[in-house]
Amino acid sequence: MSGAKKLIRNPYPDVRVSEEERQHLIDLVSGFIEDHFHKYEEFIVVDKSQVDERRWEHVKSKDNLQVYTERFQKNSRRKSKSGDDDSSATEKDIAVMLSVGTLVGELDDLMFGLVCPTQESMSIRTSFFRQTQENVIDNFTSCVIDPGGKAMRLLFIPVAARAMLTTTDFAYCGQMKKLSRLLQQQLSNFKSDREALQQKKECVVCGKISSKKIRGFGPSTCKLCSGRVCSSCKIRKRVSFISQGNLLIQRKMAFCPPCISLATNSSAQDAARDQATGFKTYDGSSASPHSNESATELYD
Repeated sequence: MSGAKKLIRNPYPDVRVSEEERQHLIDLVSGFIEDHFHKYEEFIVVDKSQVDERRWEHVKSKDNLQVYTERFQKNSRRKSKSGDDDSSATEKDIAVMLSVGTLVGELDDLMFGLVCPTQESMSIRTSFFRQTQENVIDNFTSCVIDPGGKAMRLLFIPVAARAMLTTTDFAYCGQMKKLSRLLQQQLSNFKSDREALQQKKECVVCGKISSKKIRGFGPSTCKLCSGRVCSSCKIRKRVSFISQGNLLIQRKMAFCPPCISLATNSSAQDAARDQATGFKTYDGSSASPHSNESATELYD
């Protein structure tokens, strides 16, 4: 199937820990979070959200997000709020990374994009986000990498910087997950709506009479409201889902602008509750189990 990819298996075996070890890990993570809050507050209040470029060297930028690496200073050592050695570089092959700036989007969408309920979406992130104004999110992220040598350090820093810049995609990811949720809710009505819509030729946005599609060009059907949408008005979005064969499928689907706006402005908290209570990610394989023609119509 076009666009199908096998899910990557977890290369690590399950780890069983005692209750004492489990509590120790929880305390360790809590300490990291508390320390990161202190660093963020110091950055806002003391440093006035300004990066000291005598200490930090710029690596990469994307939109309004910048990534830095700590410059190596011989015999330098800082203490964390807890009194232990901080993650400041004490050896040339250890890299401390810092990402600061703002992201476009709503905080709820970003956090929904970060939700990792399954192994496939699991990731480790040490970030603190704050909605400073409508559609603007403040970001303050730090990490420490040990590439295992000075030569490897030069290779790992750009890779780590690119990974940190993917933060800019999290809010969009949340929006696409909300779109997937609405698709799942509308799926049961797809067949009846499609049949009724075959008699309507007007674009639901501009009212233009849509001509017949030729070689993939022309009007399409919005996959949420089932309304006809002309080639000028339609918006294509790439939707990801898991097939019955446990494959990752990505399809470009057509939507009308009002439905995209509806999905974008829908509640991320409601979508997160649905996901937590068992809402399944949109499954394109169930859209038309008996008709190849229906499947083609769905993805137009």
